[in-house]
Amino acid sequence: MKTTEMRLKPFIARARLKGRYWIKRMRRRVRVKPIDDFYKYHWTGEEPSSNRFIRQDLSSFFFTSADSKEYMEALKTSFSDSCDEIISHASDVVNNRFNFLGTGDLLLAQDIDWHIDYKSRKRWPGRHYSGVRVVDLDENKDVKIPWELSRLQFFTDLGRAYWLTGDNMYVEKFKEVLSDWEKKNPVDMGLNWTCSMEVAIRAINIIWGIYFFSGAEAIDDEFVKKAIRLLYYHGLHIEKNLEEIYDGANTNHLIADYLGLFYLGVLFPEFDRSKEWRSKAVDGMQREIEIQVYPDGADYECSTSYHRLKLEMFLSAFILGRINSIDFDSVYKERLHRMIHFSSAITAPSGKAPLIGDNDDGFVVRLSTNDPTDHRHFIDIGSLIFGEKVPGDIPISEERLWYLGVDSLVPYSGGMEPKSHWFKDSGFVVIRNRNLHMVFSAIKASKHAMDGHKHNDLLSFTLEIDGISFLIDPGTFCYTADYRMRNLSRSTKLHNTVTIDDTEQNRFFQKKLFYLPPDADPKVNLWVNVGNCAVVSATHNGYSLLDDNILHKRSIWVSMANYTFLIIDEFTGRSKHTHTFDLRFITPLQGVERTGDLSVLIHCDQAGSLMIGPLENEAGILNIEKAFYFPRYGAKRPANIIRYSYKSKMPFKIATLICYGGRISDSASELQMAAENLEKRFREVGVGIS
Repeated sequence: MKTTEMRLKPFIARARLKGRYWIKRMRRRVRVKPIDDFYKYHWTGEEPSSNRFIRQDLSSFFFTSADSKEYMEALKTSFSDSCDEIISHASDVVNNRFNFLGTGDLLLAQDIDWHIDYKSRKRWPGRHYSGVRVVDLDENKDVKIPWELSRLQFFTDLGRAYWLTGDNMYVEKFKEVLSDWEKKNPVDMGLNWTCSMEVAIRAINIIWGIYFFSGAEAIDDEFVKKAIRLLYYHGLHIEKNLEEIYDGANTNHLIADYLGLFYLGVLFPEFDRSKEWRSKAVDGMQREIEIQVYPDGADYECSTSYHRLKLEMFLSAFILGRINSIDFDSVYKERLHRMIHFSSAITAPSGKAPLIGDNDDGFVVRLSTNDPTDHRHFIDIGSLIFGEKVPGDIPISEERLWYLGVDSLVPYSGGMEPKSHWFKDSGFVVIRNRNLHMVFSAIKASKHAMDGHKHNDLLSFTLEIDGISFLIDPGTFCYTADYRMRNLSRSTKLHNTVTIDDTEQNRFFQKKLFYLPPDADPKVNLWVNVGNCAVVSATHNGYSLLDDNILHKRSIWVSMANYTFLIIDEFTGRSKHTHTFDLRFITPLQGVERTGDLSVLIHCDQAGSLMIGPLENEAGILNIEKAFYFPRYGAKRPANIIRYSYKSKMPFKIATLICYGGRISDSASELQMAAENLEKRFREVGVGIS
């Protein structure tokens, strides 16, 4: 039985959120002061001019437009391939062409509608934010579409294109968009003020935009004053609407809130609230990194994508603080350092990290990449920040230029490449060498968290060999736009593990999209890493809710020398009922063929072939089923599910062998030979296979 505290978690959280909702409803709309009154009552010192962001008298940003020539020479020299791409993206923005979160190519009207889901064509009303119903699961509209557009993250494309070309059309577009957004989104009115995280990310991107365009003739004093006033009201809104649930249940949203306050408090010390914002942000981020990041460096929301997002937030604050002589405590530094190492470990030789748990393509600032599987740019700059050489397979990133400056572009590569590792606090296990990468999931739910971004992926794994993703975690298609698809993405049957009687490892409720009860308690019971061999064995008791109180144990034996994997699934419990066991392997590759009664070959033209087949149990039924995977939020791609079905009472055991090679013809003999070689290899290192 789970504790009363565990059972009450969603109700406690809902009560807190409901209370926050009613507090909002009682608030009056903020009245934006006229320019003269604003600078009289909310600004200390002389009023800002258009060159305020060049001088940097009171605070410092990562760069200023005074150094634009030096930066552009560095960009053209070190990242020449990026220049055309930057200009292409910026030209799309000038012409109101966008493509994000699965929208496909959009050509927006000159008069942009900031309150519409461009997929469903459904709008939200422009009333006070407290009265806006953000989510209605029966309407199938996606709030993330207008939110994403209103993050204004394309300002970095416009800014870099302006520095590269000097073309004033990029400046005019920046002014036009910011003025239009402010006009159509009055402070505290409409959808784009309902989530403080969105407010914070937007404020940060406005700041980046201003620093890019400061010094341009078209950026006059009046525009600067209005932009700064808009930023102040962003900060005021965040401060009054921090997305706190309770310690241990807070999420990336609260960290983003604090990051927004940090940027505003540090870079605008003239604001009458700057000292409070800065102090609140530093204290909050230090507290949350200790709670939300495990000591081993992994994010407690059980998502590699959200780990990457939090790494960006914590690292961005750390660098901006260092520039402005603001120091974070030792725990912050230690956890941040370990976050970088975790990202490095889960990044495969292809440069991609598997999409384990939820993904919504979330970034704070978009520069050289918008790929949520790519952590390399933050591994790059994070390694330098902590005085380490960058791992040899991590390229110098454009982010290094913008966050650390031109002088940072000298080579610092040659650092140690990541090794196989068990992350004991979070439950991730990484098995890897130069050509092989496996991530095994025994991911623990946080004691108090809602596990809103966790999937039912226990004892599942991903597998990349020779830069090809053979077995994957399918990712996340959407959140609120289609609750059925959202639930499919996080279901047990869409992961490389075993379902029993089509039951979920952790129950979830169809319309509670961000809550996953912690029914299953995963434990890693064995970890051996000797030479080119590794063994991981773990259990979970999520199926104990079934009549026979079933425990699932999975052991994976890996010979990295000859790319052979033995997977042993064992089930124990009362021998009372007959159960159906479905073992699934999900591949994005289309070259999948049956090569025997129960063996399958996955072809890849760019690499070798992967063979999967049972080693002992011949009583199963093999099906190859068409499915989808989701490489980006809102994007579907065809996939194949290889499903082995068995029926048995307890105890029950499934032994499956996976082997990789350039040419595999006779499936039965190849599998048997691979099994013998695997057993021999483990005997050589003193580990027996049972």
